[in-house]
Amino acid sequence: LYVVTKLFYTLNIVVQFVLLNACLKSDEYLFFGFQVLQDLLNGKPWTESGHFPRVTLCDFEVRYLANLNR
Repeated sequence: LYVVTKLFYTLNIVVQFVLLNACLKSDEYLFFGFQVLQDLLNGKPWTESGHFPRVTLCDFEVRYLANLNR
């Protein structure tokens, strides 16, 4: 039972990588997820690989109502 569970986990990972590649439709890489792992293991910086967005937070202005209900 233990080995079967581990095989299902491994199959799940592979299927998720294939689905990720299908959703992103990367022209540069055959399998996007495997290329990300390869770049990570080879020590390639995120700024050079361009796999993930560089800006993750955005500034926005909060608007308040002028009428205060007290």
